[in-house]
Amino acid sequence: MAKPTFSTPRPKGRGVGPFMVGYVYPRSGTAGIYGPSCETCAELAVEKINREGGIRGREVELFPIDGGHSEPDRVAAEVGRLVRHNAIDAVSGWHISAVRAAIAETVRGRVPYVYAALHEGGAINPDILYAGEDPAMQIGPALGWLRNELGLHRWMIVGNDYIWPTTTARYVRSLAREQGLTIQSEHYAPLCTQDYSAIVELVAAEPPDGVLMLLVGQDAVAFNRAFRRSGLHSEVARFSPIVDENVLLAAEPDGNEGMFVSAGYFDSLMTTAALDFADSYHARFGSGFAVPRLNSIGESCYEALLLLREVLRRPRSDHQLAYESPRGDITLSSNQIRQDVYLAAASGYDFDVICRLPSPTLG
Repeated sequence: MAKPTFSTPRPKGRGVGPFMVGYVYPRSGTAGIYGPSCETCAELAVEKINREGGIRGREVELFPIDGGHSEPDRVAAEVGRLVRHNAIDAVSGWHISAVRAAIAETVRGRVPYVYAALHEGGAINPDILYAGEDPAMQIGPALGWLRNELGLHRWMIVGNDYIWPTTTARYVRSLAREQGLTIQSEHYAPLCTQDYSAIVELVAAEPPDGVLMLLVGQDAVAFNRAFRRSGLHSEVARFSPIVDENVLLAAEPDGNEGMFVSAGYFDSLMTTAALDFADSYHARFGSGFAVPRLNSIGESCYEALLLLREVLRRPRSDHQLAYESPRGDITLSSNQIRQDVYLAAASGYDFDVICRLPSPTLG
């Protein structure tokens, strides 16, 4: 019988037994809405890796760690304990930037750490490999398209109050000066806020052309519901780099009107690699409402585990890492992958992919 994908790590000498990955993903909290997709996509990645020989000849197993906890230091402490006892060989998964920062401070490069999620860019930690999008890939080109094609110049930023939204907003303010955009105002709420009526009233009082949503999981759901109740959904555009198919499902269909999202992957992406990935996913897990939706967040977990395998199968001196994934052709530049990013518009509970966004010029 095949070994389970998710299992309990055992203290061992490094390099002995299964290759254990501490898999940090949200099983609770506001980001818990993403958890089921993170779990199924990771299972698919591990099964693929093991069919193809594992990592350094060892079968890969995942030890699940709840990255949705409200106290990032508690998540990091659990990861640190596993590293100290040689119980895991690597860390990966999707979790918010506050959790990533705490884990990186604890692990300090003692084991490979591949971070799946989109992130705020800026100063890149050399102890982390970043498999997700940064603002220069994902937000800058999208705001340029929305300005040029739809005439959206005046923006309001609404985000959660932690490192990813606030640092991303700093990038957007700088970008706005370059692109002739106006940031009317910025409003931040704690994670797990469920009443966004006061912020929606501020939008209604001085409507911008668009709202840049830097809200995670259930916070995005709560904001969208308040936005729909206000009637603003038919008047003011919304753009987000993190809204996924699960968040769309939590809204009334017409409540997703005017919602634009940029990401490296969508369930509706019609490339050969994306279609092959979807076929393998549904062959493994089935289809229908009981099966977690494919989305950019779950796929990024698949992406991160493949990146871990690719990095560890090559000599340290090989800096020309390139491979194909469901997102298309992937290259590793320093410790950040470069990938295609797409812009899509919500259509009911799904996304219609509009275009592939231009890639930023690398410095």
